[in-house]
Amino acid sequence: MVWRNMWRVFVREFLKSAAIAIAGAFTLLAAGAANAAAIGTFSDIPVYNTQLVTVLNDQGHTVNSLAGGQLITASYLSRLDVFITGLIPADATAGELAALTDWVMAGGTLVITGEHSGFKDRYNTWLNSFGVTLDGVSWNYNTPVVFATDPTDPYLANGVSGSTMPISNRGWYSAYPSDANILATGTDGTVFALQLDLGAGVVIAVADTYFLNNGVVNDPGNGGMKLLSNAISLAGATQPGGGDTGGEIPSEIPLPGGLLLMASALGLAGAGRAKRKLALA
Repeated sequence: MVWRNMWRVFVREFLKSAAIAIAGAFTLLAAGAANAAAIGTFSDIPVYNTQLVTVLNDQGHTVNSLAGGQLITASYLSRLDVFITGLIPADATAGELAALTDWVMAGGTLVITGEHSGFKDRYNTWLNSFGVTLDGVSWNYNTPVVFATDPTDPYLANGVSGSTMPISNRGWYSAYPSDANILATGTDGTVFALQLDLGAGVVIAVADTYFLNNGVVNDPGNGGMKLLSNAISLAGATQPGGGDTGGEIPSEIPLPGGLLLMASALGLAGAGRAKRKLALA
């Protein structure tokens, strides 16, 4: 009879501890999934793309870069939460603009950068459809840039508000919608970064790509990367791509390798509690 009671208490305590462990693990999984994003980029420009992808992967995101010469399509965008242009390899096509506009309207976040005057015509084939015009002068225009001071703005949170922006041969925006949220300006008054709400989504325009470059992207003082991190986190509110690169929600979620070990360990702890209960009986 004593052994039967011991077995019953042991099983009850084991199952109780295992249930706690599994519930906790699934809470962690859910939190991780909510913070992760599916991100797209152009892959043609290795000067920035190699370290940028590593940084984003290290943050728990999944990056799905377009192959060289591959066009943006609705199918590709449907798998993404955020698309970052960086240095744009070619003029936009009508099909790409239609796909991007529909995707943003549905909740996507587009982070489109800019450059000096040598690139403005190419960038404007992408920007003009959103009511934004990139301008610039010579390649060595480097008037300093400061983010707006408003820590209540979610895009300027986490140390972005009032900070500086790393630049090299930048441009600026000479035209934009009247309801644009101005995020950063040059010390000469030129508009450098802005945010637009479009349907359920967001367009963020930054008039330089330097903050994404290898050797700068890892700098903890890089306000541009902090802005990007805020934008990626905020994109999780809509997640048109479902947060996975395949565009499909997996039917099964694999458990972490240590979950069963954790449950077993807690089960042993339950066995210890069972022994103590029997000893007190």
